[in-house]
Amino acid sequence: QLVTSAGLVILGLLALDVPYQALVNAGLFSGVCGNPTPDTGPPGTQFQQADGFLTKSLNPALASVASAEKPIAVDCGGSHSVTCRNTLENADSALVSAIRAIDQGTFPGCLSTTVVLTRRDLVVQEQAVRAALIGFRSNTDDLVTRGLADYTTAAATVAADGNALKAAAQAACPKAP
Repeated sequence: QLVTSAGLVILGLLALDVPYQALVNAGLFSGVCGNPTPDTGPPGTQFQQADGFLTKSLNPALASVASAEKPIAVDCGGSHSVTCRNTLENADSALVSAIRAIDQGTFPGCLSTTVVLTRRDLVVQEQAVRAALIGFRSNTDDLVTRGLADYTTAAATVAADGNALKAAAQAACPKAP
């Protein structure tokens, strides 16, 4: 009788556990009904996501890079003065901010190739500025001149990247879900 009673108790506990587990999985005890929906990223179509990333994040950062670039031709055109160094430091800061905007931004896959290329070109440009700044610190005019030349070359590429980003958003990012 003891074995039979113990067996019935175990079956009874199992009979109670199955509905309890079903209720827990349904979320009745957690305040959440059913399975929570997975995070699918930013709302909207890929085109809307791309437009949001470009207009709110990357385009302002690229505009800051472009405006920091303009005084370099004037301030660093002749002598490598303190004004030139300060202008390069401002450009470096703008480039670091633009790289950070990419690293911290959320963009759809349809822009990924162009964004990666833009980031690479920004890094090349930022490294050229850093080389020129190192030349200032070490009082090496050749390094300043080489850094400025590399910066100028990379600047044309970054400007083209901005246009490529706009074109990629229009051509590669679906406007429908």
